[in-house]
Amino acid sequence: MNSRCENFLRLTDDGTERRSVDSTNRIPLLLSPVERNALFQLASKCSPEGEIVEIGSYKGGSTVLLALASGRDVYAVDPHTLTCPGHGLATEVPAGLEASMSLAQEFRDNLEKANVKSLVHEVPQSSVEAVRDWNKPISLLFIDGCHHFECVKNDFRLWSPFLINGGILVMHDVPILNGPRRVFWDNVFKSHELSNLHLKDRLAWGIKVKSSRTTSLANRFSMLTCMMFRLIRSIRSVVVDSLVSRTGANLGELPVHVFLRRLILPRGIRDMLSGSDRSADHSEE
Repeated sequence: MNSRCENFLRLTDDGTERRSVDSTNRIPLLLSPVERNALFQLASKCSPEGEIVEIGSYKGGSTVLLALASGRDVYAVDPHTLTCPGHGLATEVPAGLEASMSLAQEFRDNLEKANVKSLVHEVPQSSVEAVRDWNKPISLLFIDGCHHFECVKNDFRLWSPFLINGGILVMHDVPILNGPRRVFWDNVFKSHELSNLHLKDRLAWGIKVKSSRTTSLANRFSMLTCMMFRLIRSIRSVVVDSLVSRTGANLGELPVHVFLRRLILPRGIRDMLSGSDRSADHSEE
């Protein structure tokens, strides 16, 4: 891990899930460690031929990550309000957030704390307003603003045309919230221009390529593979929890054949086989 990443992790809330927004000495970041690492790697490798744009900055955690990872300018588009016209709250937020200090001021304070203020161009407007004056190519577009379907759709529709070939589109909360999930499914998963799809925890991304009829099929295979492994991990977790509750065993210490016996066979048969194993062991001695 490089020094910039270590510095960032030292500055941010280091919990594995969404944590309190009241951490006094850390920069709040609503990304899991897996997501942080993925976004950091994407930002560090994105093309210098385009800009880095973030739609939705909250208190600046992901903004700091993007700036430290790339060492380049980051355009942070966020009106610094938790409400969205016609929708109420812009997204799911931690309890007590409504009573926090000015989001805009806290955002700026966190940029100062991380010493990246000179790299960040604050755009205190909605996505729809900010794009009216935008005319630069984009090499990395991170969409994590209002999570209502119409808002996410507008973010994608208005900003993705600026992505260069080889540019990276990143979206957050794709597996768990309806708005990002629908937009990703309709506009990325089925796309002929976005390929190499990946899913890490709640973070999904793809690379813009020249339009091809095979790209959509490749996208389906790539993302379905990611979803399959995610499902397998979930099923494995449920099975392991069930087995632990039935046997009280420490699964990390069990040989594979014992694990399978306890999972599948009735207890009487398991005991009989265990006895046979012990007899065989004594006869060998």
